[in-house]
Amino acid sequence: MASGKAASGGALAVGGVLLLAATFMGGFSGDGHRDAAYLCPGGEDTGTRTRSGSGLHAESLGPGCGTTAGGDRLDKKALLADHPAAAPFIPWITQAAGTCAAVTAPLLAAQIDNESGGFNPAAYNAESGAQGPSQFLPATWEVYGVDGDGDGTKDPYSIADATMSMANYDCALAALAEQDLAAGTVSGQITELMLSYYNCGPGNSRAAGGVCGNGQTQGYIVDIPAQAAAWTLAAPASSEFGARVVAAARSQIGLPYAWGGGNQFGPTLGISDNGGPADAHGDYAKVGFDCSGLVQYAVAQASGGKLNVVPPDSAQIVSPLGTAITDPAQLRAGDVIQPHPGHIFIYSGAGTVIEAPQSGEFVSERPYTPPATVRAIRFGPDQADKQ
Repeated sequence: MASGKAASGGALAVGGVLLLAATFMGGFSGDGHRDAAYLCPGGEDTGTRTRSGSGLHAESLGPGCGTTAGGDRLDKKALLADHPAAAPFIPWITQAAGTCAAVTAPLLAAQIDNESGGFNPAAYNAESGAQGPSQFLPATWEVYGVDGDGDGTKDPYSIADATMSMANYDCALAALAEQDLAAGTVSGQITELMLSYYNCGPGNSRAAGGVCGNGQTQGYIVDIPAQAAAWTLAAPASSEFGARVVAAARSQIGLPYAWGGGNQFGPTLGISDNGGPADAHGDYAKVGFDCSGLVQYAVAQASGGKLNVVPPDSAQIVSPLGTAITDPAQLRAGDVIQPHPGHIFIYSGAGTVIEAPQSGEFVSERPYTPPATVRAIRFGPDQADKQ
């Protein structure tokens, strides 16, 4: 698989990698916002938000934007049983899983396995010149290579550097794929597009309208998620109520993000943020959901309208109608998670969440690796019956 990335995707990166770097590192996420009228990344702006339609409130806008990933749902025992050589990679895979939402520990492990031919730090493709276990071409490495272990050098053959750099590049490609999806340049699912961009190159993938059609890339986008699933710890079984929460949220996938949009009954027209990023994306003219509106809708639908968890996210996460969860091992499908102040989403099980991400995007289901401690809440029929 590494030869395909190096021969076609890598060659494209030589010509286009600097543009891609400018697109991502120059502030792709600054293009939108989460459930707060904030430019991202940051926390440098402060303000309040007043939302109409489902109750008036003011919200202090928290730092940062985007789904917070991290932690570890990697089944190390299963991984090591398959590949004892993975042992020195595991600490770096776990750390790199916090780079962005698209990069989970199991997915990263499966990708390294695929690229390196079984966790071989000395992997080298003589035909293309791709180097190390993450199979970077030198030109791509110059832009996306990082000093993962802080030893003062960036070495594509270093397990730490190669692992952290793969996560860095994956996140750049996932962000680019989101831009392309929003622009209508490609269609598909974020993880598959990210892997196609890595293996086949962004230019070839765009030309194909999504995932490249060659046999190697088609196998790459199937084999890696399948192996990642085999190395993912099983999640606790969801309750019937939680399953209804997920089903309600999943039914809205594809609707646009609209700041201030959504309530317990369904999607609504977004509202103006007085010339901020929401207005720049025309949210006031879109019918859809913001993150807390989607949560409000899903919980209300699951409870037959008995539970109305009114936004903002800061109120939803401490609602007296639910039970707090802090141990990620206890997360069940249907639980509501606040990754950071200003954003909230629904855990859908098996390392995924459903969220209304930010302006310019759509309600979607995405990979998620919880941190060591989560801020989450579980709603259920007991609370609904009391209402």
